[in-house]
Amino acid sequence: MLREGLLGVKHPFPERPPDYCMEQKTSFTQPALYRLGSGDYNPLHIDNDIAARGGLAKPIMHGLCTLGFACRHVLSLSAGNEPTKCKALKARFAAPVPPGSTLVTEVWESSDNPVSKGASRRVYFSTRIKESNKVVINHAFMEFTS
Repeated sequence: MLREGLLGVKHPFPERPPDYCMEQKTSFTQPALYRLGSGDYNPLHIDNDIAARGGLAKPIMHGLCTLGFACRHVLSLSAGNEPTKCKALKARFAAPVPPGSTLVTEVWESSDNPVSKGASRRVYFSTRIKESNKVVINHAFMEFTS
């Protein structure tokens, strides 16, 4: 199945159930912890009033924090938890994630040729919120060395 990506870029996801799936519950304090470690002090992630002014019901997790959960899932499922094997990453943020959500990452092994120098295989993935089934990261892939 071809899925339309950002700026019209298409990535073929296999038309079958995922090969692997991992879920992990995020903490309600995740944004506060992430902001301390990352230096991203945007109050949208911890302040209810600021979030409301931004049109959100409550604060949201940092996008890169969400991507970190997804990448950790993919590395665990497809690369033996070895981040040095990752040669490329592409992902599209599709929706915000409320702290305390359970993230579910689905992974499809692929026979597509990788495009990154030194990469030998590509896997596709998407991440959704279990409680709402809302996709939060899509049109995503990682390329790995052997």
